[in-house]
Amino acid sequence: MSPSTPPAVVPDAELERFEREALPFLGRLYATATHMTGDGAAAERLVEQTCLRALHAFGAFTDRSRLKVWLFRILADTALRPCGDRQGPHARVLAYDEPTTGRGEKPPVVPARQTPQTQALNHLSCHDVKAALGQLPRGSALVVHLADVEEFSHTEIAEILGVSPGTAAARLHHARRRLLGLLTDAAHRRGGLD
Repeated sequence: MSPSTPPAVVPDAELERFEREALPFLGRLYATATHMTGDGAAAERLVEQTCLRALHAFGAFTDRSRLKVWLFRILADTALRPCGDRQGPHARVLAYDEPTTGRGEKPPVVPARQTPQTQALNHLSCHDVKAALGQLPRGSALVVHLADVEEFSHTEIAEILGVSPGTAAARLHHARRRLLGLLTDAAHRRGGLD
């Protein structure tokens, strides 16, 4: 839409339904956008663009049981689409922070038998984890966030990213493997691994 084009008028009933059904996901969208941009103001702009796009397409959306996936798909499309503004939020690498869901943090999963490697990794700080996630390419960090923070399935991640489920599973596998390598390197630097 060009700056001179007026926005499309959304019927009141559709606007009310959008507010009732879609806005409860606003906090999760903002948390993900913050992870993607690393900046609160950029995240706000990204969520605003996402909500505007979703509102304008809401009348044509029919599968209300898939609303969260649909909204995250629009967020990902908005954030990852090619754009000329390389100084904007789309050019930034994903940053990572603890989830701010209001549901509390999940305890880490600890394997029954810990290897020396997993023991060393367990002693890394949140800063080390954030730094490692920040080193991942934007798309890799996003797929890890969608799976491990937002708890989307491979199929849902595939839908959000517009790829096949096999591609989503492969991207997640490679992103986690690369993240483990970065965390292992951090543990080596800290002297936790021989």
